[in-house]
Amino acid sequence: MKTLLTSMTTLLAATFFQAPATPPMKMGLWEMNATYKMQQPDGTEKTMSQKLRICLTESNWLRLMGPTAKDACPKTNEVWSKNSYSFDLACSGKPKIGSAVIHFDSPETQHMTLDSYALPDGTPMKMHAESEDHWVSAACGDVSTEHPVVVQ
Repeated sequence: MKTLLTSMTTLLAATFFQAPATPPMKMGLWEMNATYKMQQPDGTEKTMSQKLRICLTESNWLRLMGPTAKDACPKTNEVWSKNSYSFDLACSGKPKIGSAVIHFDSPETQHMTLDSYALPDGTPMKMHAESEDHWVSAACGDVSTEHPVVVQ
């Protein structure tokens, strides 16, 4: 579950249906403050908060916008605009499993909402996540460009 949450929060981000040639945000170290609300099997709701640091570079920012793994469910309804990016995730022959919307408030701030409805295998999993993200510095320090770091 923690891996799923981390991978879903790494979703960050124009012209219609085409990624911008220049990223709409500053490159470097970003801090994401996310809140997750998950529906438990007994019907109750669990809320969690998580702070992540992520290193964005011109070579990895688009990859970090969403699932691109060979066996990941593809993005559908993908829309780029001047100040936002949105998409749905849907596996072939199955209902939509999630939606993401990223708003680029300025080159130094953005906010995101993410809704998950099911896992790729069809198992129901209702989750709503919101994050407020801000640029920290041009240098990433010890934060890898490959993996976000959870800040306690």
